[in-house]
Amino acid sequence: MPQMSPMNWILLIFNNILLIFMIIAMMMFSNKIKINFMKNIKNNKKMMMW
Repeated sequence: MPQMSPMNWILLIFNNILLIFMIIAMMMFSNKIKINFMKNIKNNKKMMMW
C-alpha cells in the first residue's frame, strides 16, 4: 500500500466533490425538464380541446 501524498488526497477529495456536485446538478436539471414537460402536456391538451 503506497503512502499517499497530501496533494493526491486533495485531488481525490476534489474529484469526489465535483462528482457529487455534477450529480446534484443533473438531478435538478432533470426535475426542471420534467416540470416543463408536464406543463407542455397540459398546454397541448388545452389546445386539443379547442
